[in-house]
Amino acid sequence: MASRTAGAGAGGPEQNVRSISFVGRTGGGHKARVFLYGYGAATADNMRVTTVERAEVAAAIARINGYLHLFVAIDAIKPTYNGYVNINYNKHWTKVIRQT
Repeated sequence: MASRTAGAGAGGPEQNVRSISFVGRTGGGHKARVFLYGYGAATADNMRVTTVERAEVAAAIARINGYLHLFVAIDAIKPTYNGYVNINYNKHWTKVIRQT
């Protein structure tokens, strides 16, 4: 996977509070979630982007699923991540922006 640049300069408030999350589950049944903050692309209508919709999502999930022990769940088992990412607005950072 080639290295990419997300852009120059600081993101705006609407970008800083947005994140994507990868959701997975271990063979033992425990859930796992990995968040990446500062998501700047257009938001999907249903707040979810699948591997069919975006090749970057497919590549990212394949990369995360390929790591042996980087991400493990509470039961210390490597999860398998689903074929989509959820788009979220982080409540903490939304609150910080509202206070300024």
